[in-house]
Amino acid sequence: MQFVTDLQHLCTPHSDGPPGREHYTAVLNALRCGIPASDVLQLAPGMFATDLLAAYVDLERRRMQAWQAWQEITEDPSRTTITAAGPEAALLLPVPVERLYTSMRIVRSDRGLRTAVRTIVSEIRLRSATAAAIEAILADRVAPDPAAVKLGAQLHNPAIPALWGDALYLPDRVTALSPLRVAALLGELRR
Repeated sequence: MQFVTDLQHLCTPHSDGPPGREHYTAVLNALRCGIPASDVLQLAPGMFATDLLAAYVDLERRRMQAWQAWQEITEDPSRTTITAAGPEAALLLPVPVERLYTSMRIVRSDRGLRTAVRTIVSEIRLRSATAAAIEAILADRVAPDPAAVKLGAQLHNPAIPALWGDALYLPDRVTALSPLRVAALLGELRR
């Protein structure tokens, strides 16, 4: 990803500690808007490439851990796995994991749990395919194309529900994380 590569090249020795919430927000906004890393640093004086890179790396690590927990559930849809991996997977997919917890209370057989997981996985795949189709169309557009902006709003729109915020969408990269998922990954949401 060019944004991350550019950040790596712009890094200078700097250590004020771990990235702050403002760094996560700046990275996500820049990625969603296609703002080059050098422009972010000019537009946000006082931010350092090192902090922005650390925020990106941290978010990606957290996203991957939650994604891997979900994969464990899909590969072994048992009560043991759902119980063990569920809390981590719920950081990305809180509604599907809650559905599985409900299924564990209602369904007594492992076969029933496997069916519940397959159903959820199929719903997640549908949303992923829809997102991929929209992203493929957008890849061929040049800004500022009003049709592309309208199409992009189907993926992320802070004013109305959009695909990346859908409860059954599994984010495959940092850019696709909704604000609520970022808050969950950063531990800002408590049950």
